[in-house]
Amino acid sequence: DTAAANALDDYEEGTWTPAIASGASDLTTSSYVAQQGHYTKVGRLVHVIMTLGFVVNDNGTGPLLITGLPYTQKNDSGSRITGHVDIYNYDSPSNIIQIGIEGVANSTSLTTLGSRDGTTWYNIQSSELADGGTYYIKFTGSYVT
Repeated sequence: DTAAANALDDYEEGTWTPAIASGASDLTTSSYVAQQGHYTKVGRLVHVIMTLGFVVNDNGTGPLLITGLPYTQKNDSGSRITGHVDIYNYDSPSNIIQIGIEGVANSTSLTTLGSRDGTTWYNIQSSELADGGTYYIKFTGSYVT
Protein backbone atom coordinates (compact mmCIF):
# COMPACT_ATOMS: atom_id res chain seq x y z
CA ASP A 1 0.00 0.00 0.00
CA THR A 2 1.42 3.39 -0.94
CA ALA A 3 -1.16 5.60 0.80
CA ALA A 4 0.39 8.40 2.88
CA ALA A 5 -1.62 7.29 5.93
CA ASN A 6 0.23 3.94 5.87
CA ALA A 7 3.74 5.36 5.52
CA LEU A 8 6.28 4.78 8.30
CA ASP A 9 6.28 7.67 10.74
CA ASP A 10 9.35 8.72 12.70
CA TYR A 11 11.59 5.67 12.11
CA GLU A 12 14.78 5.66 14.18
CA GLU A 13 17.44 3.17 15.31
CA GLY A 14 20.02 3.73 18.01
CA THR A 15 21.75 2.64 21.17
CA TRP A 16 21.08 3.28 24.85
CA THR A 17 23.01 2.56 28.04
CA PRO A 18 21.16 0.47 30.63
CA ALA A 19 22.19 0.79 34.28
CA ILE A 20 21.18 -0.97 37.50
CA ALA A 21 19.66 0.89 40.47
CA SER A 22 17.63 0.38 43.61
CA GLY A 23 14.23 1.92 44.28
CA ALA A 24 15.03 2.84 47.91
CA SER A 25 18.70 3.11 48.88
CA ASP A 26 21.80 3.11 46.74
CA LEU A 27 22.77 -0.11 45.07
CA THR A 28 26.39 0.24 44.03
CA THR A 29 28.36 -1.78 41.54
CA SER A 30 32.10 -2.25 41.53
CA SER A 31 32.01 -2.63 37.75
CA TYR A 32 29.82 -3.22 34.72
CA VAL A 33 30.72 -6.33 32.74
CA ALA A 34 28.26 -5.47 29.92
CA GLN A 35 26.12 -2.40 29.37
CA GLN A 36 24.61 -2.61 25.89
CA GLY A 37 21.24 -1.52 24.60
CA HIS A 38 19.76 -1.16 21.11
CA TYR A 39 16.39 0.23 20.07
CA THR A 40 14.16 0.73 17.07
CA LYS A 41 11.44 3.38 17.21
CA VAL A 42 8.58 3.57 14.73
CA GLY A 43 6.12 6.32 15.57
CA ARG A 44 5.21 5.89 19.26
CA LEU A 45 6.31 2.22 19.46
CA VAL A 46 9.82 1.52 20.80
CA HIS A 47 11.41 -1.95 20.74
CA VAL A 48 14.46 -2.43 22.98
CA ILE A 49 17.10 -5.13 23.42
CA MET A 50 19.65 -5.04 26.23
CA THR A 51 22.39 -6.96 27.97
CA LEU A 52 23.41 -5.70 31.40
CA GLY A 53 26.19 -7.39 33.36
CA PHE A 54 27.37 -6.03 36.70
CA VAL A 55 29.25 -6.88 39.89
CA VAL A 56 27.46 -5.83 43.09
CA ASN A 57 29.52 -3.87 45.59
CA ASP A 58 26.71 -2.94 48.03
CA ASN A 59 23.27 -4.40 47.36
CA GLY A 60 21.18 -1.59 48.91
CA THR A 61 17.46 -1.95 49.62
CA GLY A 62 14.24 -1.60 47.65
CA PRO A 63 13.04 -2.86 44.28
CA LEU A 64 15.68 -3.74 41.69
CA LEU A 65 15.45 -1.26 38.78
CA ILE A 66 16.98 -0.90 35.33
CA THR A 67 17.35 2.68 34.14
CA GLY A 68 18.22 4.46 30.91
CA LEU A 69 15.50 3.58 28.40
CA PRO A 70 15.84 5.76 25.30
CA TYR A 71 12.32 7.26 25.58
CA THR A 72 9.85 7.91 28.40
CA GLN A 73 7.10 5.32 28.67
CA LYS A 74 3.49 6.39 28.34
CA ASN A 75 1.65 6.87 31.65
CA ASP A 76 -0.85 4.09 30.88
CA SER A 77 -0.78 0.60 32.41
CA GLY A 78 -1.84 -0.97 29.11
CA SER A 79 1.09 0.61 27.24
CA ARG A 80 3.99 -0.18 29.58
CA ILE A 81 6.84 -2.39 28.50
CA THR A 82 6.73 -6.14 28.78
CA GLY A 83 8.87 -8.75 27.15
CA HIS A 84 11.28 -11.61 27.67
CA VAL A 85 13.89 -11.50 30.45
CA ASP A 86 16.69 -13.75 31.69
CA ILE A 87 18.58 -13.09 34.92
CA TYR A 88 21.79 -15.04 35.38
CA ASN A 89 22.95 -15.95 38.91
CA TYR A 90 19.80 -14.69 40.69
CA ASP A 91 18.69 -17.12 43.41
CA SER A 92 14.97 -16.38 43.54
CA PRO A 93 12.79 -17.11 46.57
CA SER A 94 11.18 -20.56 46.37
CA ASN A 95 7.66 -19.22 45.71
CA ILE A 96 8.71 -17.35 42.53
CA ILE A 97 7.68 -19.30 39.43
CA GLN A 98 8.58 -16.77 36.72
CA ILE A 99 10.73 -13.63 36.38
CA GLY A 100 9.43 -10.58 34.49
CA ILE A 101 10.04 -6.92 33.82
CA GLU A 102 7.51 -4.11 33.76
CA GLY A 103 7.94 -0.50 32.82
CA VAL A 104 7.57 2.22 35.42
CA ALA A 105 4.89 4.59 34.09
CA ASN A 106 5.98 8.00 32.81
CA SER A 107 9.68 7.16 33.27
CA THR A 108 12.71 5.62 31.56
CA SER A 109 13.00 2.82 34.15
CA LEU A 110 12.04 -0.83 34.40
CA THR A 111 11.24 -2.80 37.54
CA THR A 112 12.03 -6.49 37.93
CA LEU A 113 9.20 -8.74 39.05
CA GLY A 114 8.62 -12.28 40.19
CA SER A 115 5.36 -14.11 39.57
CA ARG A 116 4.12 -16.13 42.53
CA ASP A 117 1.76 -19.08 42.26
CA GLY A 118 -1.80 -17.95 43.01
CA THR A 119 -0.94 -14.54 44.45
CA THR A 120 0.30 -11.05 43.53
CA TRP A 121 3.46 -10.00 41.70
CA TYR A 122 6.59 -9.64 43.79
CA ASN A 123 9.12 -6.84 43.30
CA ILE A 124 12.60 -8.39 43.17
CA GLN A 125 14.64 -6.63 45.86
CA SER A 126 18.17 -5.34 45.38
CA SER A 127 18.96 -6.78 48.84
CA GLU A 128 18.51 -10.27 47.31
CA LEU A 129 21.70 -9.78 45.27
CA ALA A 130 24.85 -10.95 47.02
CA ASP A 131 27.57 -8.39 47.64
CA GLY A 132 30.45 -9.38 45.35
CA GLY A 133 28.14 -11.36 43.05
CA THR A 134 28.19 -11.05 39.27
CA TYR A 135 24.78 -10.84 37.54
CA TYR A 136 23.58 -10.59 33.95
CA ILE A 137 20.15 -9.39 32.84
CA LYS A 138 19.13 -9.88 29.21
CA PHE A 139 15.87 -8.36 28.03
CA THR A 140 13.88 -7.67 24.91
CA GLY A 141 10.53 -5.87 24.83
CA SER A 142 8.38 -3.11 23.38
CA TYR A 143 6.56 -0.10 24.79
CA VAL A 144 4.60 3.01 23.78
CA THR A 145 5.95 6.52 24.32
